[in-house]
Amino acid sequence: MLHRTKTFTLVEVMVATAVLAFSTVLIYRAFFICLDAFNYYTDYLYITPQVNETMWKAQDSLSHLGTLSDVERLGEVTNGNKRFNWDLSYMLLDGIKDDCQLYRIDLVTWWYAGAKRIEISKTAYALFMPRQ
Repeated sequence: MLHRTKTFTLVEVMVATAVLAFSTVLIYRAFFICLDAFNYYTDYLYITPQVNETMWKAQDSLSHLGTLSDVERLGEVTNGNKRFNWDLSYMLLDGIKDDCQLYRIDLVTWWYAGAKRIEISKTAYALFMPRQ
């Protein structure tokens, strides 16, 4: 009587290889999604202080002067080889009473990650009350 040695069949090897290849693709994709998220938050944390400072200057200027005469409206910040662009705009919403004026300030910041444009926007309000 012959003893047969148990081995894997070709079908079993092919199924195992397909499962391994599929799981490798999923892990690869998850890694790059995490890497993109990490890069986004690194860029976001770098630009946030600049955005806050620009917004504060605009609010201060509008609250005290009623105009953005001393604040830049367009700009660019560079970090390594990445350029961050920003655009500041404002508009008069309403004259509240007497000479008080309410302004809406919009700041849009954008940069490119590969071919994808990433954009964040921030809105604030400023109240101008002229001194009498």
